[in-house]
Amino acid sequence: MGIIIEVLTDNVNRAAAETRSIVNKAGGKMAEAGSVLFNFERKGIIVLDCSADKEDEVFEVAADAGGDDIIPRDDGEEGFTVITEVADFIGCQRALADAGFTINPDETALKMVPLADVEVDDDAADLNDALVEKLLECEEVDAVFTQ
Repeated sequence: MGIIIEVLTDNVNRAAAETRSIVNKAGGKMAEAGSVLFNFERKGIIVLDCSADKEDEVFEVAADAGGDDIIPRDDGEEGFTVITEVADFIGCQRALADAGFTINPDETALKMVPLADVEVDDDAADLNDALVEKLLECEEVDAVFTQ
């Protein structure tokens, strides 16, 4: 499984040491910077809070504004996720807001999306979840993306 760790820091050496320590303690291995990037693609993710019967309207507005795909939300909430190219992210977000859709600001962002999902057994999934949680607790870590 590949993990990308985005770090915002004023001290690169400290950030590298802290993230390396967290990964090593969890039994993981740190690869060279950028070595798993080929498994991911940066996309705009716009999460909408709306009823399921708005799918056609969401599709129409998103498609006209450069949206690549819309999918139902997978977090148990009602609404849709609109996926865009990075260049179309702001324009599509603005068009959806102008059309009256409620955008979830906590989930809407530019994100690294895996090109293929990797299935792991339950034990490995639990270990990976714990690692991601520990990484997100680190002050230096801004975001964690998994495959």
